[in-house]
Amino acid sequence: MVLGNIGVDNCSVETMCQLLNEDSIDITKQGLDFRFTEEAVEFMKRMYNESVILFKNILQVDCKILQQFNSVKLLDSSYITLPNSMEEMYKGYGTSYSGYESNTKSGIKLQLVFDYMNQIIDQLNLTEGIRSDQGYRKHLSNISSNDLLISDLGYFVPSSFKQINEIGAYFISRRYQRI
Repeated sequence: MVLGNIGVDNCSVETMCQLLNEDSIDITKQGLDFRFTEEAVEFMKRMYNESVILFKNILQVDCKILQQFNSVKLLDSSYITLPNSMEEMYKGYGTSYSGYESNTKSGIKLQLVFDYMNQIIDQLNLTEGIRSDQGYRKHLSNISSNDLLISDLGYFVPSSFKQINEIGAYFISRRYQRI
């Protein structure tokens, strides 16, 4: 159901029920909404971690230039729209951004730190969708000397870069235009 709805804008509980009904799964809106629980969120986290473990066993890293680092950490986030009924648990954008109109009131942001050299998820955190990437700092607690952190402009925070430098680690980020 999750993968089937990727790319579906503002997928409501009603739309999900219609998609399930097409696959001969008979469920009401109330029945589906009842299943959106903390336990369901934890289950999805565990399933995601299991799939990454399987992926890790297939992928091998052979890049000599990166071998000078203890780890190469890739930091990024993804925004996932949730049904409006989950607004109390996970607040979403609920407005327009970058010219994209959205009536969605609920969403989550997955903050992921992937250790490329060791092929493991270093961190996976769920936050409310309204949280900015610049406000995310949990990744700093797992950076050690001689690590390399690669992130996009959304994480451009000079005080974080200073902290990484003081640890004896390295970072790569696009330069913020106003600096």
